Amino acid sequence: MAETPGSLAAVLEELGRALPGARLAVLLDTEGLVVASRSFGPGPDPAGLAAVVAACFAGMGRVAVEARLGPGMEWSIAGAGGLLVCRRLPGKELFLAVLVDPGTWQGRARFAARVTAGRLAELL
Repeated sequence: MAETPGSLAAVLEELGRALPGARLAVLLDTEGLVVASRSFGPGPDPAGLAAVVAACFAGMGRVAVEARLGPGMEWSIAGAGGLLVCRRLPGKELFLAVLVDPGTWQGRARFAARVTAGRLAELL
């Protein structure tokens, strides 16, 4: 992966400051290629997580269509080991995946992902 450009790095760094418990933030495209990433603590390899997250996009899109939700903007998975929030960047074919520690408030993680996705979309 290429080094994260300065402005993207600054936005991802701010996510880590604003969201205690954040472990990893990955900006990825629909093919699972990492555009930028920032680790805040122990967590999976960004490229490995991006590949698996991208594999879920088609299925989650079909769920959104079947449930008549419109285009999917966000999905999350909560497990014993933490929470993963995936958020589409407004107007872009890019996604932000944020992994946080267990016990982190889901609403706070979702809000941080939404704000950060908006800021990243403004840069790109």
